[in-house]
Amino acid sequence: MTTGKCVAVSAVLTIVGFGIGAWGGTDLGFRTGASDVATVSINTQVHDLGNRLEALKALRNGDADSAIEFIEHGLDRDIVSLLPSRRKGLQIPKATLEFVTEGLEGAKRYRADFPRASKGRPIDEDVARAFSKQMGSELIKE
Repeated sequence: MTTGKCVAVSAVLTIVGFGIGAWGGTDLGFRTGASDVATVSINTQVHDLGNRLEALKALRNGDADSAIEFIEHGLDRDIVSLLPSRRKGLQIPKATLEFVTEGLEGAKRYRADFPRASKGRPIDEDVARAFSKQMGSELIKE
């Protein structure tokens, strides 16, 4: 094979190699990112499941105060998960942001009617911050 053909074959193989590497890297990155998101979601669901089970057990045992505490704690976690900083850099559809705002406004009205402190936990500051932040700091996807 001549030097020119060797260079051409090497160039083609290099380009093919880069293409395969880019495709494989993109696929791996996507699967890793999706896996991370799924793991966080699953962990949250399992935690919520535990809270609901404890609340139900407390109610069935006649301990409404403990049941309310489990549910209130879950509400705190949900409110904090909606902080704009938790969604920084994400493109969220406008309708979804409006839904988030409605949820936070409902939680804020509930907390105005039924104030609660979580016994000095830092989550109280995060809840107050969630209620004071304006939505829309994210990139909105129309």
